Amino acid sequence: MSLITVVATKDFISIMSDGRLSDGENPVGEEYKKILKVSDKIIIGATGSHNQSKSLLSISSYWLNQSQGSIEIFANNIRKVILEDIPKSKFKRIDLHIVICGLNELNEIVFYVFTNDEKFAIEKVVMHQKVGYLALGKKGTVDKLEELINLRGYSSIDTIKEIQQEVNSLITEIDYSVNNNTFHEFISRTNNF
Repeated sequence: MSLITVVATKDFISIMSDGRLSDGENPVGEEYKKILKVSDKIIIGATGSHNQSKSLLSISSYWLNQSQGSIEIFANNIRKVILEDIPKSKFKRIDLHIVICGLNELNEIVFYVFTNDEKFAIEKVVMHQKVGYLALGKKGTVDKLEELINLRGYSSIDTIKEIQQEVNSLITEIDYSVNNNTFHEFISRTNNF
């Protein structure tokens, strides 16, 4: 399955992925970065079919240019690409799960989550609350993120990164498709982090 975790506040967004690349049941790589900072304001992450995920990450810069740097246009363009090029079929199951996060034109922290299944709409979250989190991967990951954030707080990128790494390590114990090699990116509204 893979694992990507996202923690967002009104001031910053932190995204982390594991590094295992699998082909069904078989690991084929241990150092694959599933997240990409495509600009100083936008990060994309993809889990699911490794060929489609790699292709999507490789064309992200092109679609960023087509979007004039707008995260909303970028998210909608990427959604359109995966629905047209990698549609989910009941006969050939290809799952892609995408998260796009960063700053919008109003300098607000925002993230978008969607799949290549047209039955599910694109979900947009603008951070007006204190903290939000999501996980692409193992069920129960969000509960663990919430538990650790409630215990340790979320005042710094370093604290959040430690929490994300701990959650990643816990998931490796119960999910063979996730490893302890992590990759991290973040975006801040200010340079204070």
